[in-house]
Amino acid sequence: MKDRSLASDQLVRMYGDFGMPIIELDPAIIPKRGMPLVELLRLTHLAPANTTAGNLIRAGRVFLNGENVRQASAVVSLALLKKGSVLSLGGRIARCAVMMKR
Repeated sequence: MKDRSLASDQLVRMYGDFGMPIIELDPAIIPKRGMPLVELLRLTHLAPANTTAGNLIRAGRVFLNGENVRQASAVVSLALLKKGSVLSLGGRIARCAVMMKR
């Protein structure tokens, strides 16, 4: 429990506390090569389905740590998930911080 609060505190220091939900992913569900962005959008409830997530990515509406991602085949690395990342749709319309449970 202590590690989880430290990681959450780190995300708040990095990105500020804008009432943004912090979603922690179980390491057991994350492939060794990283998490496909379409699945990550679905798991964080920013998209209802992988096809919708792919459409949002291709339309240029998805940002990972402030950078626009336009390839539906993009994979979020384990390093980014361990460190913590911010996913957003259309800038600040919908945002969440994503990290791997420790």
